[in-house]
Amino acid sequence: AAAMSLEDLGQYAIAVRVAAIVGLLVTAFQAAIAPLVYAYHEEPPTAAALARLARLYAGGGVAVIAGLAWLGPEIVDLFVGGRYTAAVAVVPIVAAVPLLAGFSNFGPGLAISRSTRRMGLIAILGAVVTTTLNFTLVPRLGIVAAAWSSVIGTGFAAVLTVTQAQSRYRVPWDVVPLAGAACVAAAIGLIVPTMFASLTTGIVPRTILFIGALLLVVVVGAVKRQDIRDVRTRVAHRLSAGPGA
Repeated sequence: AAAMSLEDLGQYAIAVRVAAIVGLLVTAFQAAIAPLVYAYHEEPPTAAALARLARLYAGGGVAVIAGLAWLGPEIVDLFVGGRYTAAVAVVPIVAAVPLLAGFSNFGPGLAISRSTRRMGLIAILGAVVTTTLNFTLVPRLGIVAAAWSSVIGTGFAAVLTVTQAQSRYRVPWDVVPLAGAACVAAAIGLIVPTMFASLTTGIVPRTILFIGALLLVVVVGAVKRQDIRDVRTRVAHRLSAGPGA
């Protein structure tokens, strides 16, 4: 990123390293879902299933971001010790980047139709947005601006991908819960740097933030009560069936 000191670059690199755990999980998820989408996209229930999975993915993404805000100091300390405390404030923001990139899997129209030129153009536009924001904001706001630049650029590319894909393969998006989850995640990204800058980094305020985020995920509808009941039913069924089932 432009105009950051060596210390800032070091702090940002640590945040990227910690957030890379999320990237590995998203990569594993992509490897699991992509073959299923290609194999079953012509079947009628697939589009609705993708929409529901996208909603749950958004809710789960908020939980991951909130969890990193909750346990960020301990995770950074575990990885690199206490020298890189400034990285803690941007870990949840940087973690949103692979989560947003992974969201493109739920709008597979461009990939199914092999629109590689359009996909490449979207990737270039996302990179241009990120670079422009970096050069504009980083000199004034430092590593927090670098993190947000990546989030906005990646989010722009993801939204453009799924909206452009609708003309090739329509997914019935549940827009309100998705927008609600995005707002909750953005709020966490705005609160955490302020929280750590004011040294209110104790476990109690972080726990309140984490629990509040989980409750809001349910309130905005990203995770519905029926989803929770379905999970509870499946777990109870597995437990009652025994280990050999």
